[in-house]
Amino acid sequence: MSKPKIYISSTFFDLQEHRAALAQALEKTECFDVVKMENYGTRSEKPAVKCMNDVADSEFYILLLGNRYGYIPEDQPYSVTNLEYKQAIGDADQTKVAGVPDYKKCVLPFLMNENYQLPEPIMQQMANEEKNDGEDLTKKKKQFLDDLRKRIKSDFVIDTLFTSPGDLVQKVLGALIHELVRRNYGSLINKILMPGDVAYRCNRDRVRNEFLQKNFISKDFYRVFIVHGVKPELPMMFSHNISEYDLNASGTSFVLNLDENLSTHPAKFVDSVVVDMYYKIFQKWPDTEAITLAGLLYKIVNDASLTTLVAKFEIPYVSWKGKYKSMLALFFDKVQEANKAVRTSKNFFILVNVYYDTANEVLKNKHESFIPLDKLTSIKTSHVVQWVRTYFFLNTDKTIAGRNRVEALALAVINHYFADCNDKDGISMGDAVEKLEQIIDDFNNNREPFDNYNKPFWQ
Repeated sequence: MSKPKIYISSTFFDLQEHRAALAQALEKTECFDVVKMENYGTRSEKPAVKCMNDVADSEFYILLLGNRYGYIPEDQPYSVTNLEYKQAIGDADQTKVAGVPDYKKCVLPFLMNENYQLPEPIMQQMANEEKNDGEDLTKKKKQFLDDLRKRIKSDFVIDTLFTSPGDLVQKVLGALIHELVRRNYGSLINKILMPGDVAYRCNRDRVRNEFLQKNFISKDFYRVFIVHGVKPELPMMFSHNISEYDLNASGTSFVLNLDENLSTHPAKFVDSVVVDMYYKIFQKWPDTEAITLAGLLYKIVNDASLTTLVAKFEIPYVSWKGKYKSMLALFFDKVQEANKAVRTSKNFFILVNVYYDTANEVLKNKHESFIPLDKLTSIKTSHVVQWVRTYFFLNTDKTIAGRNRVEALALAVINHYFADCNDKDGISMGDAVEKLEQIIDDFNNNREPFDNYNKPFWQ
């Protein structure tokens, strides 16, 4: 069987990393003939003409729509990306950005979270583009982009918005798995492996996206985030997952036991914590115990082998309010002071994991040097349904029948793997991850119930 052709459409310089990550993931499956403008090279025909022809020849069309509309050729009414989308949906009407899709081609649009912050150089390049375009053209492009987003949301089921390149890849693979089944490419399914880390995304995508968004906004070296939840396992499991899969710091992350540094004097507590961090990073004690957060910063900046570091604190909320209150307040003051001293591309993440004794407790103590994330909650089966729908059964069918079918598929998975779970107290994160990892493993290894897509399970 010949490989189905898949076309990746988007504006370029702002989503270049997303395009590269997606293309690499798709090519790695060896399931598709991936077509993208990066491979065009030198040709006699205009790039826009080549793009339109490739879109027409592709069975699968993936649109990545971010916060930039893109270049409008002088002889065209819309941007190249917009024209590609119109070509994909069979819309020849040039009086509007897009009409109603004919759904003959598999069109999979993915919209970026509008609050997601791209790296600063890209944001600056986008600002320069707007300056060169002038006020009228910039206003026109923004209106076109807004109209296109609204049109897509009207014609397709958009369950979630993408953020980072890794997040996009997982969402696209999930959508493609469903479409391959619908289009009788079942033999290709077992070549698409779902990454294991998506097991940790259940009921965590919202907080994770919040972390990624606020991280991109921050320009500090020491970046302090408060991760908090009802049970002790919730914050730490989230922090471990963020460290390994989003920050790629599995080899440079460590846990600090603050009780070992406890002192009646806040200044001594801060000094002790800094010394401990130094030891964890460099595997030796500093030459002087008088090292400060600013001194540690400069030591890390001048070490070429270090780029991203993650320190994790674990604190019961009762201790946060009581014995750690004044000590951590001074620590956060010192963090803020050190961050003013230097700007660097390196990052030191301090994840303060706070867990509550009761569900009614909420984080009240705030400090301008740290960023509190949304509260983590226990997992319910409804969260698992959403996880299954997001990563396995994304559906572009706008009809009520299509929505109901996707929901039935997700519930079928729940009944198969979570039949013994009680929602009253929620599912422990450990148990949930174990079951979700089993789902991924069964899927990747083509085991029951994923061994035959013609079984009633899939109907």
